[in-house]
Amino acid sequence: MRLKKSEQRYLTQQGYYTNDLLTIQELAYTFQYKGKSISFAAIKRIANDKNDPSFSWEDVLASIGRSAFIGAVQFGRQKCVVVASWNREWLN
Repeated sequence: MRLKKSEQRYLTQQGYYTNDLLTIQELAYTFQYKGKSISFAAIKRIANDKNDPSFSWEDVLASIGRSAFIGAVQFGRQKCVVVASWNREWLN
């Protein structure tokens, strides 16, 4: 997953180091919204939707960062979003 400069800056402000950002970028992620698998583009669109304040793009970024180190994170109103991370090398 590629992080934009602004996303890297935000994660750095949240306490992630350069090595952490590299780890985050090397992992693959799956996203679920309200129990259904969803693409990264779709989760980004939902997170930026002003009509659904249950979570924001900052929430998604922070959860991507956390899931890089603990495997999976649930968040949002009534835990409606699940972010799970896995390393492609683990599958070999």
